[in-house]
Amino acid sequence: MRKQRTPELEGRFGQATRVADPKFARSHWPSVGGLCHFNDAGRFFLAFVAIALVSLVTTPALDTASPADAGWQAVPPEAVEWFLESSSIRLEIDLPGPKSRYAGQRFDGAAMVAAAFWRGHRIFTRHKENSETGKHNGAGTAEEFDIKSPVGYAEAAPGGTFLKIGVGVLRRSNDERYVFFETYPVVERFPWSVWSRDGALLFRQVASWGNVAYTYEKELRLIDDGFVILRSLYNSGTRPLQTLHYTHNFLTIDKLPPGPDYLLDLPFDRAALPPELSHPLAKSPKIITLPKLGSDQIFVRQDLPGKARAGPTVTVTAGGVSLEIVQSLPPTAFVLYADNQCVSPEPFTSISVGPGSTVR
Repeated sequence: MRKQRTPELEGRFGQATRVADPKFARSHWPSVGGLCHFNDAGRFFLAFVAIALVSLVTTPALDTASPADAGWQAVPPEAVEWFLESSSIRLEIDLPGPKSRYAGQRFDGAAMVAAAFWRGHRIFTRHKENSETGKHNGAGTAEEFDIKSPVGYAEAAPGGTFLKIGVGVLRRSNDERYVFFETYPVVERFPWSVWSRDGALLFRQVASWGNVAYTYEKELRLIDDGFVILRSLYNSGTRPLQTLHYTHNFLTIDKLPPGPDYLLDLPFDRAALPPELSHPLAKSPKIITLPKLGSDQIFVRQDLPGKARAGPTVTVTAGGVSLEIVQSLPPTAFVLYADNQCVSPEPFTSISVGPGSTVR
C-alpha cells in the first residue's frame, strides 16, 4: 500500500480529514496522519489527528501580524456560518461571534465544522439544536481546553474570576470543584477575529488577564478530498499554561440515531466497560456496540497512561460508513459519550506551554 503524507500537519498541533482515491485504500491504514479513505466497498473513512506537543518552540513567537498582509479577507463579525467547498467535500462551519449559534462558555467556538458532506453522506451534527433559534450546545469539531480546572479557578474564591482558554473570563459561583458542563457567568468573552481566503478560514484570539496572556490561532483549510485544522497556541504571559485539550466529535452518520447500528473499535479492551456495551459476535476485545439509548446517556472515561497506541485510536461505523480517529501521539485519556443525538469518541491530550513558548 502506498502511504500518504500530510505535510500540512508535520510539526503542528492539528487534525486532518481526507478522502483518498480507492486505489490507495485496501485493507490497512498508515500508522499516523490525518487520512480519510473509502475502500473498494465504498465505505467512507474519516480520520482526525489531534497532534499535541509535536514541537514546543521557544522562539520565534507566533507571528501576530495582520492576516490582511498575507492576503486574508476579514469575515464580518455578524456572520453566523461559512461554507468551504472543493470538488469532493463541502463543509458547513458555525462561526464564533455575537450572533453565533453556539453561545455557551465551554467550547471555544472556532473552526466548529457542524456538517461535512461527501458523496451524499452527512457527517457530524449540532447537538440539542433549537429548531426555532438555531442555537445548540456544541457541534461537530467543537474543542475544549481546561475541562478539569481552568487557569485561576483553584485560587479564586466564590465570586472571583478565572480564565478558560478559548472562551474568556468567567466567575466562580461556589466553593465546589470546577464542573465542565455547569454554566458560569461570563465576565468577559474574548473575541475572535475570522479571516477567509480561497479554501480556508483563519481564526485568531488574543487574550490577556493578569499574568496570563496568549494568542491562539486555528486555520481550517481544505486539502485534497478533505480538510485540516492547524492550531498554534503562543503563551505571551508570565504564567505557564498547563491544560488538557480534546475535540468532542459530535458525530452522527447520515442522521442515524446512535444505537445498535453503531460499532466502535476502541483503544482499550472492553472488559473495563459496562456489559451492555459488549458485542457478542466481535472477535476483537476492543469492539463494542451501543445499546438503544432512549433518554439514557453513556459516559465512560478510561485513563491511558502507557496503554494507548499511536496511530489509529478509534473507529466508528454505521450505515455503511466508517470514521476513523487517528492520533499521532498516544492520548492520555479516552472518553466515550453517547446519547440519542450523537456519539462522541474523545481522545484527550495534555498540553504544557511555558512563557514565551508556542505549541504548534
